[in-house]
Amino acid sequence: MKHFALCLALLAVGRMSLGQDCSCTPTQCVPQSAPANRAYVREHTVWVPQIVVHRKRIQVQDVQIQQRDKYVTVYDQVPEVVNVTTQETVMTQEVRLQPVTQTYMQAVPRDVIQNIFVPVQAVENRIMTRQVVKNLCVRVRKQIVSQQVVLVPTNGGSAMQQVCQPVVQDVEVMEYRPYLVTEQCVCAVPVTRMQAQPQRRQVIDYRAVQQTVNAPVTVTVPRVQPRTQQVTQMRTVPRTITQTESVPVSVTVDKEIEVPVTQLVPRTVRTTVCETEKSCVQCNAPSPAQ
Repeated sequence: MKHFALCLALLAVGRMSLGQDCSCTPTQCVPQSAPANRAYVREHTVWVPQIVVHRKRIQVQDVQIQQRDKYVTVYDQVPEVVNVTTQETVMTQEVRLQPVTQTYMQAVPRDVIQNIFVPVQAVENRIMTRQVVKNLCVRVRKQIVSQQVVLVPTNGGSAMQQVCQPVVQDVEVMEYRPYLVTEQCVCAVPVTRMQAQPQRRQVIDYRAVQQTVNAPVTVTVPRVQPRTQQVTQMRTVPRTITQTESVPVSVTVDKEIEVPVTQLVPRTVRTTVCETEKSCVQCNAPSPAQ
């Protein structure tokens, strides 16, 4: 902007210099003769503002997405068996001594004489009939077979040959044979007889007696006792795992940008100028052509 303002100022000064013909005013100058016109081409350099695009490298902050490892702690629930001790009330059996009045029968012995019948063994002679087996001699006819040698003719009767032939004979013989015979005999027989005998014996009589004793009594009483049991509980166990996450990261990068810049560029301007020659009487100022 400063260059542009400077260019405008120079352009205005150039125009003012071209438009001024003489330093004297018309009232001061008295023309001596008729004016003469003259034309010429004037070249001059002017500075013209112009916008030029320049490429400039700058460092800017940019955001990039990067993959980074992230350590995360997670908690796992792990079952664990632990021993837990609790107090519980149970009913237990307890033996206590309690005074109790008891009535019982007491034994009192005494002697008594009485007759008793006891078995006595004795022997008696008795006539009895019995059957016995006896061997008796009897006559018996039997057939007896014997071998006898007889002469038998052979070869048509010319020769004799001895031959044994069986011969059966009936004979009476005496034999002993068993027979069942009934006969009488005297036998000694053992017998049992009941006989009265005096005997002293002891008799037990019972009488009622009262007595106070400490009798064991079983009662049920509550009792607190510890009880240990295994219980499965969940225990929190930390564990570190690695995860990948996208993280925006600010980085410095080089970047080329286009910057518009206003510059003063020299340009040659050709202008055709028509001038009139004048002479001043009072100031004697020469014309611009001089």
